[in-house]
Amino acid sequence: MVNFLISAVVNFFIDIHIRFLKLCEKHELHLAFLLALTTGMRQSEILALRWKDVDLEQSVLYVRQTLSHDGKQIYQDTKTKSSMRTITLIDRTLGELEAQKRKYEKKRRSAGARSFKIMI
Repeated sequence: MVNFLISAVVNFFIDIHIRFLKLCEKHELHLAFLLALTTGMRQSEILALRWKDVDLEQSVLYVRQTLSHDGKQIYQDTKTKSSMRTITLIDRTLGELEAQKRKYEKKRRSAGARSFKIMI
């Protein structure tokens, strides 16, 4: 009975996450929501994520820094030593990151910008 209840609760939350991601597909922060739900990253970690922290070939990202709560400063350290970590990406998240990178590279080229660091 306990296993059934656990399974039902897990399925319920998976369904809620899927519905939420579907509803916000066109939202400019969709990638941030997807990263939060599929990696467990904190908001401050997601908002400080740079393209050099993502290895698309290895399907991983590296949490190396955080954004301050007021959004004015990037800390080169994470909240704790154990917060500095490598996260393996699932296929859906990897695909979204690849698509996002293509969009940003296109915008960067058309605007004549030299570099882009922060992803979100």
